[in-house]
Amino acid sequence: MGLESLNPISSGISTATDLFKLFYGVGQTISGNKKLNNLEDNRPIYNVDPSIKYNQQLAGQIASQGIPDSAWYTDSIERGLGSTINAGLSSGQGLGQITNAFGAANNSFRDLLAQDAMMKQKNQQILMEANKDLRDENLRAFDWNSAQKYADSYKRYSDQTNAGAQNIYGGGQGLGSMGQIWGDYYKNLDQ
Repeated sequence: MGLESLNPISSGISTATDLFKLFYGVGQTISGNKKLNNLEDNRPIYNVDPSIKYNQQLAGQIASQGIPDSAWYTDSIERGLGSTINAGLSSGQGLGQITNAFGAANNSFRDLLAQDAMMKQKNQQILMEANKDLRDENLRAFDWNSAQKYADSYKRYSDQTNAGAQNIYGGGQGLGSMGQIWGDYYKNLDQ
């Protein structure tokens, strides 16, 4: 812009625009920084869903157990053994029959223990699935309810702060240019 084309009205409008941009940028920066600081001070807290946690704890209790009512099965085997021994003694059968009865009872106990171990293993697998479900649900809930909202707000306030800084820079640069032009104008008036 040459000194001969310096128009006080357009220069005044340009200066006013640059001043507005400068002050608006200061306001944006202050507001954005205040909102960012408040957002950072109130960052969401992660809480475990109590219902899923309860299910996981229940699965943990079950995982240590085997066949439900295994004591009943044990009593049943023992009663069967006792009945067989009594029947063998009453009928006059020999020691071989009693030995066979003990062998059958031992086999039954062994089968019961194997089934109990398999049931415990199955229950432990259920616990591991419950733990995974708890983890997945908590991650989904936290992401949906807190993390996404926090990230969106943080980006919005950061953008506002950055726009404010750009407006301050642009306004200051414009005012500096206008100041230099007016300085040159008045310097040339003195000559």
